[in-house]
Amino acid sequence: MFTIVAMLGVMFWLNWDFTLIAVGVTPFMLLMVSRFKKAVKKATHEVRKQQSNVVAVVQQGLESMRVVKAFGRQDLEQEELSEASTSCSRSPVPNTLRSCTGPRSNSCALTSSKP
Repeated sequence: MFTIVAMLGVMFWLNWDFTLIAVGVTPFMLLMVSRFKKAVKKATHEVRKQQSNVVAVVQQGLESMRVVKAFGRQDLEQEELSEASTSCSRSPVPNTLRSCTGPRSNSCALTSSKP
């Protein structure tokens, strides 16, 4: 607390008119940051849930790889992974998060391709 008061004192001493502008704008900035934080936190939580579904499918596929190969069910496992990944990447939640963080962030980028 002392540090903030000392910084404000130095700011007033250096440039009092700019300090008044900064102090006047600060509450609005804090309000916007708190609202943005809530939206991002909610969207991130939903993305993590969807990612856990994709990871569960991958883990199940890796654990049962011998059985899948023995019974020739690679196509079925491939389709299941593709469905889980597609549902994750096409949901509106990653788009919400992407609009907040920029165009290049795609958190559900796991896709499958046939060898």
